This record gives sequence, C-alpha cells and structure tokens, in this order.
Amino acid sequence: MKLRTLQTKITFWAGICLLGTVAMIIAYSAIVMEDRAGLNRKEAIEQAEKHAGAMAKLHASHVRAEYDVAIETAHVLSRVLTGVKDEQMGLELSRDEVSSILRTILAESQSFIGVYTCWEPNAFDGLDKEYQNEAGHDKTGRFILYWSKDKQGNFFLESLKGYDKEGVGNEYLLAKKTKNECIMDPRLRPLQGQARLVISLVVPIMVNNTFYGIVGIDLQPDVLQKMADDVVGIDLQPDVLQKMADDVNDLYHGKAKIIVISHNGTLAAVSHQPELAGKPLTVLHEEDLQEDLELIRSGKEAIQVMGKYLEVFMPLEIGQTATPWSVNILVLREKITETIDHQMFQDIRVRWRMIGIGLLRTVIGLGLLLFVARRVTRPIRGIIQSLGESAERVAEASDQVASVSHQVSGGASDQASFIGETTSSLEEMAAMIRQNADNAGQANQFMEEVSKVVGKAGKSMSRLTISMEKISKANKKT
Repeated sequence: MKLRTLQTKITFWAGICLLGTVAMIIAYSAIVMEDRAGLNRKEAIEQAEKHAGAMAKLHASHVRAEYDVAIETAHVLSRVLTGVKDEQMGLELSRDEVSSILRTILAESQSFIGVYTCWEPNAFDGLDKEYQNEAGHDKTGRFILYWSKDKQGNFFLESLKGYDKEGVGNEYLLAKKTKNECIMDPRLRPLQGQARLVISLVVPIMVNNTFYGIVGIDLQPDVLQKMADDVVGIDLQPDVLQKMADDVNDLYHGKAKIIVISHNGTLAAVSHQPELAGKPLTVLHEEDLQEDLELIRSGKEAIQVMGKYLEVFMPLEIGQTATPWSVNILVLREKITETIDHQMFQDIRVRWRMIGIGLLRTVIGLGLLLFVARRVTRPIRGIIQSLGESAERVAEASDQVASVSHQVSGGASDQASFIGETTSSLEEMAAMIRQNADNAGQANQFMEEVSKVVGKAGKSMSRLTISMEKISKANKKT
C-alpha cells in the first residue's frame, strides 16, 4: 500500500502500534493462562496420585483384615486337627466330631460359603475303608469332608472333588508341595450340583514337618463386590471383594474403577462389573499385561500414569502366603483434570472474549485515529495549498524578472558597443591631434579640451562596464 497522504501515514502507523499492543497483551494473557493450567493440571494429577494411593491402601487394608481373620480361622482349625496326630497333645477326635466343628465354623460366618478338610490316605484315623462312599467321602474312603451353604442358608455335606488332579488350581497338591498356606485364584467349584466361583484359603496340617492334609475355607467373589468389610479369606465368598470394589462413590464421583487381582492375574472383583470375576487380566490390561503381572507377583507398590489412565497397584499380602495379590485402581486422566479442563475451557472463552474486545477496541481506535488525523491534517492541508499558490505567484514573478533582465542585458550590450566605437574614434582623433600639435599650435588648447572630454568619456565607460557586469550577474542568479 502506498502511503500518499499524511493522514494515511498517521492512521497506518498508529494502527500498527495499537494492534501490536493488543496482540502483546492477549499473547501474554494466553501464555499466563496456559502456564497456570499446566501447573494446575500437574498439581491435580499429583493430588490424584496421593488420593488414589491412599484409597488403594485403605481398600487393601480392608481386604487384608478380613482375609487375615479367615486365614487365622483356618490356622486355628489346622492346629486343632494337628492335635490328632501330635502325640504330645493326644487329642482324640472322630470324623463326625470334626464334621460338626466344620459345620459350626461355616454357620458362624456369613462370609464363608464352604469349609473343608482333606487328608492323606488313612492319615486321620486309618479307617478309610470303613468310610468308602459314606456321606462326605468318595469311593476311596479318605477323609475329604466339604461343608457348604447356599444363599438361603441351607447346609450341604459333600466330598471334596478334584483333590487328586494335577494342574493349576489344585490347592491340596499345592499345599502338599509348598507346605505353606496359600490363597488360590478365583475358580469354579462344583457345589450343590452347580459350578460356583470361589476363592480358597488353605492351611496345611503339619506335625514335625510331616504333611497330613489341609483345611480350607471358600469365599464367593460377589461378597467382595458387595461388602468391603467382609473379606475373610479361606474360601471366602469373593462378593466381599466385589462390595469393596463397588464402594467407589467417593472416588471421582464413582468414575474410578477398583479391581482386585489375584497372583496369577485372575480378576477377583471389578467395580460395577461382577460378571468379570474369574476372567483373566487381559480383559482390562491387554497392552501392558506382562509388566502388570510382574508388578503384581513382585508384591510392589506402583502409582503411574499410563496412557489415558492413572494406575495404582497396591500389594495385598494375606497371612504368610507367598502369592501376593493386588488392589488396582484405575482413574481416567480426564476425570482427574475435569475441573482443570473446565477452567481451561472458561479461560479459552475469556481469551476469545479478550480478542474480540481487543479487535473492537482496535477498530474504534482506528476510527478515532482517522478522525483525529483528519482534524490534524486539515490546517496543514490549507497551509500546503497556500504555499502552493504562493509558489505559483513567485514562479510567475521570477519569469517576469528574467524577461526584463534579458531586455536590460541586450540594451546594455548595444550601449557598450556604441561607446566602444566612440572611444575608438576619439582615440584616432587624439592621435591625429597629437601628430599635428607641432604644426598647429593653435590647436593645443583644443587638444586639452578634447583630452578632458576623452577622460570623461573613459569614466563613463568604466561606470557603464560595472553596471553591465552587475546586470549580467543578476541575470545569472535569476
């Protein structure tokens, strides 16, 4: 754009300055808002990590407390039955008496759905043959009682199934091999003619490092889903864990997810998704499965941001078991920063409002600048116009002076030529007079007068020459 007028220049440069100022203010505000939002988001995530970690510890402690009660119950039962084989204790119990003890324990705990014992062949009383196919026994006659109850509180006596089958989930063979208490992954157990999902806690019966059998308690996973306080551990009803997992209403308005995961990566309870109990961890942690499994099995605590989730892994160690579980909390990052993002959205709206106001003020400012520029340049425009008219008059006068000077210069040149001729004639006459002076004495006086005339003519010639030089110089200047 060509800036041809003073008005345009004033408006243009003042507008540039105004726009630059507005842009700097808006840019500075935007940077400050972005920095503030970044800091707030970072603080929100840090607070969320602390809060989620505390919640995971709280839920893990609830589960651990209930499981410790259950496994302690199993320990007491194991010690009682150990007295049968310990000569120092000399305890005498019949199979019916042990059966009554198991049923009583089951009846007194609302969390247990099954209490059982399984002995080595003829290890309890050496009477296996007498109990073949009796109630609570199979064709081997081994002491393998299993007491269970249904949801209505009815009790059932059965024989333990699958105790002699090799493979994952066989608590009897695992306890026999490790000679240590253990917690089993959620698995299906045939009870009362149907398969039910249970979690088992098992304690071996040992005397002088000799393995005689086990006692165990089954829990149903939906107990974990329903009751955060009722996690008991020996074949506990896992709905206790499910209740604990559902109790997340105070954690990001119920949007967080609490998961109880077994040592081998089997889901024991998932917030608001009880149907996932017994499913593999891959349904929730497919991408980083191996890393999560290693973390769970190592019994380590971890709080980390992975992708779109804040993940918390809190180890859950039950009694003296060597197979730690984990309480896992998942929180969407967008829920953590929801308030911050909302504030950020409001800040963006404020920023656009500032831009709109800035542009409006710029337009108004440019209009005022244009008005002021017109008011300022109007007198200047008048002065310039007057100066232009004066310049035209001066130019006309200059042309007239130049014309007169040319005329004067021409006249002076003619006069100079005439005087030159006159002077030449006079000099010739003087020469003639001087030559005839000797012969014409009478002409002496006339000669003197002529000399005077010549002198005066010379002076006039000098003055005329000076005047011509002045006129010539004046003519050159114009």
